[in-house]
Amino acid sequence: MDWPTAIRLAIQATPGLGEAYGRRFIRRNTPEELVRKSMAMITHKPGRVPMSLIEESQEMARIRKGLPWAEHATARTATSIARLYSRRPDYVRMILSIEAPTLVVQGTSDHIVSPTSVEWLCTLRPDWDLAQLEDTGHTPQMDAPGRFLDVVRHWLAPAQERAVGS
Repeated sequence: MDWPTAIRLAIQATPGLGEAYGRRFIRRNTPEELVRKSMAMITHKPGRVPMSLIEESQEMARIRKGLPWAEHATARTATSIARLYSRRPDYVRMILSIEAPTLVVQGTSDHIVSPTSVEWLCTLRPDWDLAQLEDTGHTPQMDAPGRFLDVVRHWLAPAQERAVGS
């Protein structure tokens, strides 16, 4: 567990305190600061994220700041995550109920969901494929888009070959 992340989520999930934290965070940061802080949390090397994605994210942050639910969303997200942690048997049942072929892609430098947690998850489902990308964070599709796409293409190739053959 990444303790700074766990502590932040606990604060955000605390009734009253979480919403106050969300309001303060949204109000005190510009859209550019919100995106910069977010990228620092979810990527291993924010400088690798394409500038076009940064700019689009800043525009989304500008729009989101003006929405009436913006200040409550952070607390609600954290509360949802905390609820999931507190109901582990329900989480396990949900994972076991998934019927679709599944590829789990994770960065080994993820500070939000630890690699050991993802490895544990995949022990529940030996039929799932796990690809862990070195030198990437929580969002490999942003942190290392080329490598992420290579992994996904490789995983999809047999299904594509079957589809073409039929």
